[in-house]
Parts: sequence; C-alpha cells; structure tokens
Amino acid sequence: VKTPHDRCHRTRIEEFFGQYPEFDHNPNGAPWFEFRRMCRFFRWGNDNEERQEARQAFRDALTLEFNRRYGTDADKLEPWQKLCEKVEIDPIPNTVKECRTVRGPFFPPLDSCLM
Repeated sequence: VKTPHDRCHRTRIEEFFGQYPEFDHNPNGAPWFEFRRMCRFFRWGNDNEERQEARQAFRDALTLEFNRRYGTDADKLEPWQKLCEKVEIDPIPNTVKECRTVRGPFFPPLDSCLM
C-alpha cells in the first residue's frame, strides 16, 4: 500500500532512469527488466563501458531505494516484516531470525537474496 509520501516521493530508481530522457522508462515495470530494456534501446553490449557505468549507478540506486524503504538495521523486526509482506509471505514471521530464513515458493531464504 502506497502512502501519500510514496506517491509524492520520486524514487531513486526514477531518478536513475531520469538521467536517460531519450529512453521511455515504464515506472510500473520491474526495475531490472527496465534496465535490460534500456540497454537494448541504447544498443549497449555486455562489454560496453557506458553499460557498465550505468549498471553500477543502477545498483547504487536500487540499494539506496531499498535502504529508504526498509532501513539499514538488519536487527530490527519491523523492516523484515515489511519485506516479508512485500514478497507475500503468509503468515508473516514474528522474529528477525524467522524473517531472515523464511522461504517463498520461488526464492531462497530472504537474507541470501539481500547479500
């Protein structure tokens, strides 16, 4: 559920894609899909220096946005529960340890996804 702050706040991902005004970014698309689509748009091959620089900037944007949404304290329960809710874990675990080790049907334990 988006809060009024979320609707008004330009995300780090949107700021990243905003650096490439020629590319028609879909803000509703999955960020990694959009990044790969942008690379195809600019015809950046895997070894292209611009792609490598953009990829690093994109990763930085993802990290900053993740930290904004979930914080940086790996020992706080609330952010872990928020993350579990986002990936549709049900029921949501009651401890940090349970949150870190919970598995979804299509992914490994959450803490291994974040490393």
